[in-house]
Amino acid sequence: MKVEAEGERYHRDLASKSDDVDLKQVLTMLANEEVKHFKAFEAMRNNAPLPAMASVDVFANAKTIFQKLKEDGVAR
Repeated sequence: MKVEAEGERYHRDLASKSDDVDLKQVLTMLANEEVKHFKAFEAMRNNAPLPAMASVDVFANAKTIFQKLKEDGVAR
């Protein structure tokens, strides 16, 4: 759980420092996924039902964003 919390803080910190809207979006998606993981581990620790999690394909979304950056000449 500590790793998930640190991962969330790390990704949100990077997002806050980025001027690129697309990169902010990817980093925010990653931070949000860390929150979901934290809640799932917390539920497991407490022998509680796992929280319902909306299915988000972070990798597909990130790939789309990075493809756009590449097309715009921002990424190589």
